[in-house]
Amino acid sequence: MHLEAHEEHLIRKIRTPLEPREPGARVSCASRSRRRPPSPSLLPRCIPQSSTSWCRTWEQVHSMSSIFMDKLKTVSLVVKNSQTAEALVKVYESKLYEEDAVNCDLKSIETVISTLKHWRSEIDEEQEVFHDMEDELKKARSISERMFKVHNERDFDLDWHREKADQLSERWLSVHSQIDNRLRELEGISKSLKYYRDSYGSLDEWVRDMEAAQLKAQETKPEDSKALAELLNQQKVLVSEIEQKHSRIAECQKHSEQYSSAVKDYELQLMTYRAMVDSQHKSPLKKRRMQNSSDAIQQEFMDLRTRYTALVTLMTQCVKFASETLRRAEDEENGVWGKVNRQTLASWMRRGRQWMKLSSVTW
Repeated sequence: MHLEAHEEHLIRKIRTPLEPREPGARVSCASRSRRRPPSPSLLPRCIPQSSTSWCRTWEQVHSMSSIFMDKLKTVSLVVKNSQTAEALVKVYESKLYEEDAVNCDLKSIETVISTLKHWRSEIDEEQEVFHDMEDELKKARSISERMFKVHNERDFDLDWHREKADQLSERWLSVHSQIDNRLRELEGISKSLKYYRDSYGSLDEWVRDMEAAQLKAQETKPEDSKALAELLNQQKVLVSEIEQKHSRIAECQKHSEQYSSAVKDYELQLMTYRAMVDSQHKSPLKKRRMQNSSDAIQQEFMDLRTRYTALVTLMTQCVKFASETLRRAEDEENGVWGKVNRQTLASWMRRGRQWMKLSSVTW
């Protein structure tokens, strides 16, 4: 009766799902059933058949207990490796969660790229933890199959541990993918920003030079038609140069749009990943406010294009007015020119200087 009760107790233990912290405690309990009985072949022939049956039952209990203890030891290692793996996953999920939006500064982007590369190197070194977890799960699977084959007892814990390990592996793979994707996108963003900065820097400097040249030209007061003709030729050269820069403005706009689009895609990826991490944690991590750098670049380019358009309009008006004034001057007598057109030109110069000063404040 005692042996049967022991067998029933052991079967209940086998069929009861383990708690996450329980495998280690059950190892010592199961080990008490491992004392091997004498082989039935060694019993005296005079011992009743019931004693032989008792030995078979004892052998069965011993075998079941032995397999169960092997399972507990293996599951204990599975739990230990799972806990280590989960801690690693949470560490890098938190790091990726905390990463801020893109700053429109090349050095800042390069710093983020360097950090991501360092993290990728770290997680490659930690991959062994997941290999160990998978190895122990394979051992647990083998033991489970042996228990079912020999004693027809199913393992109710293995599927849960398998599902838990799969979830951790999937999250770990997501960490890998997230780092690789961010590196790839940041390298593209860095390249687009460099193209934009090079294009914008040269155009901004050129527009400033043209604005200064125009202000200087308006300070010139032509006294006769010859001086006005020379000023008109200078203005036409400037207009031609300005028109040639139109393609450069369009190219700069393309780079600004490419950068802004790439940054928005990157920031969408950050928000999507944060939502995924929040769903994995019982208490969502603390969110950081994201600063949108794409809007700043777009606004910067729009300001440049406004200045360029204003410059084109001003220079076109200058050429048109100077051409009309020169035509009338050449048709009139020198006396009339000296009195009328010089006053008209002086008035135009004053208006031009006032407009340029107002524009410089706006710019």
